[in-house]
Amino acid sequence: MIFSLLFSLFLTECAELGVGALLGLRSKKALAVVFLTNIVTNVPFVFFLRLRFEMGLPVSDLLIFALETLIFFTEFLIYRAFCGKTARALFYSFVLNGASFLLGVFVNMIHKWVIS
Repeated sequence: MIFSLLFSLFLTECAELGVGALLGLRSKKALAVVFLTNIVTNVPFVFFLRLRFEMGLPVSDLLIFALETLIFFTEFLIYRAFCGKTARALFYSFVLNGASFLLGVFVNMIHKWVIS
């Protein structure tokens, strides 16, 4: 489980810090906010899903959507507190979370393809 948590966090940080830098988030403070926000949201998300999987409980698309929505709003609130602008915080939350979500989908597709 530790490997799953660390690997997911690593990919999320790479995706969101990279996209954030492309969007102009280059100050140490801005990158630290993105980095810490990902720790707050990614680790519990992956832990919860991995625990359900290991317990043999279903992990449905609806559950993932609900959790991703919660993450989106959590990140939005953090970014709004950081930048003070609602529209910008919504944009950052949508784009950064979208980047890491799409990377996760891609990695899971490759993983399923390799093991099948």
